[in-house]
Amino acid sequence: MIIHDCLQRSPEWYAARCAIPTASRFSSLLTPKTLKPAKSNYAFELAYEKLTGLPAEDWPGNEDTERGIESEGLAKDAYEFLTGNTCSGIGFVTNDEATAGCSPDMLVGDDGLLEIKAPRGPKAVQLYCEYVLAGNAIPAEYHLQIQGQLMICEKKWCDLVIFHQGLEPKIIRVLPDQEIHRLLREQITVILSDRDKCVDIMRNR
Repeated sequence: MIIHDCLQRSPEWYAARCAIPTASRFSSLLTPKTLKPAKSNYAFELAYEKLTGLPAEDWPGNEDTERGIESEGLAKDAYEFLTGNTCSGIGFVTNDEATAGCSPDMLVGDDGLLEIKAPRGPKAVQLYCEYVLAGNAIPAEYHLQIQGQLMICEKKWCDLVIFHQGLEPKIIRVLPDQEIHRLLREQITVILSDRDKCVDIMRNR
């Protein structure tokens, strides 16, 4: 694990993540529900970044991401109060080979991560109820991101917090899934090979 000390969305952050697959996009490598190789244009995006040094898309976010940014401090305080754990911020992390990276919301002690999701109230209710009704199965839309963070950061667990100011915070402990990690590593190798083929075409043909 290599920690890059930078603020998210800073020039240093974009430089650290340029042209490598990141955990927030791992659903472009594997389909979240079936864990089969996903069909996507992600290799073209990574090739563009390698050729230009520019982000393929500076996504402005949506209401949920803006709410998450605004609520992160409150969610962190609530989590620390409820668990007694101490959290610390982090910029960007790559694996030792610098072939993949992620931006966890927080580190928790030496062993854990914190991932905060702060959707609108009804969505927060839906997420947690679906989690319980599915036999404590992590929502598919978050599972690959969290497993990717665990793999890259080499941590023993991640606490997913579903947070809304008007509701009781819900904390879900996620443990590493080595089979998912194996599949992700395979697809990281594939996507980087596809990226480099695209770069070769653009430069030499």
